[in-house]
Amino acid sequence: YLIGVQVANQGALNAPRGVAGLAAGTTVTLRPADPASPAVRFTVEAAAGSSPTLSNTGTIAAMQAELRAAGGAEALAVNNGGMIAATGLRAEGGRIFLDAGDGALLNTGTLDAAS
Repeated sequence: YLIGVQVANQGALNAPRGVAGLAAGTTVTLRPADPASPAVRFTVEAAAGSSPTLSNTGTIAAMQAELRAAGGAEALAVNNGGMIAATGLRAEGGRIFLDAGDGALLNTGTLDAAS
């Protein structure tokens, strides 16, 4: 997981059997997804007047990829210009989440959720 108020990935993140998570906010809460699993779920919030942003121009390859930012209504909160490949190991296929809260989301990159 990459967590911060301003989060940027320009390299390569590889989690072939897990989750690659990027979270931008002034408050990020992590909680277990399932007691029997090491995976976590997270929520993001932004303090008044803050502008959390998340940018991916690199490559993310994981069983599941999750990008979340708590952007305001006027902000470009999530900007994906890179490659995200969610290659789930089970029959359901991979899962990709892009969540910009109330902010804008721009995807000019590649999203691939094939199993």
